[in-house]
Amino acid sequence: MLSRITSSDNAKVKLVRKLQSRKGRSEESKFVAEGINLVSELISGVFDIDFLMISTEFDRTSGDERVQAVCEYIDAPDTASFELDSRLFDKLTDAEHGIDVLAVVGIKKYDADFVKSLPPESCLLVCDRIQDPGNMGTMIRTAVAAGYGAVVMMPGTTAVFSPKVLRATAGMV
Repeated sequence: MLSRITSSDNAKVKLVRKLQSRKGRSEESKFVAEGINLVSELISGVFDIDFLMISTEFDRTSGDERVQAVCEYIDAPDTASFELDSRLFDKLTDAEHGIDVLAVVGIKKYDADFVKSLPPESCLLVCDRIQDPGNMGTMIRTAVAAGYGAVVMMPGTTAVFSPKVLRATAGMV
């Protein structure tokens, strides 16, 4: 169901701003996914979406299947979705081009038992101190394409749920 937010003092708007920092994502165990590619992938995936935000510029009439998936999510009665004026929405994203849709998503945490539960023939990508968000996203995309069972992040590795890394994964997170 779509509701309207008009104030930058709204709690949802403040949460999205908080999630722009690594500390905020860690405290809330949530991240912000920006853009139609990533949001449409997350809707059909295994992540728990808290809520969606769309700009008044979001074109709901597009025939694009990704847009249709987002519209179906918005129109579902048991989901939380909010429409914001484009000026307010643009302040919530660091992307240079019109994003028009974002989602606040719960971070799933896995431990060593998850890795142990993978089939023995599964490949793992272990990332140790990877600093560049673009490289991290490329590595994740490559691991998904190659059928790896999991990507493991060691301490000192760039924040996998940062906006730059998420964009670089092109929806493969």
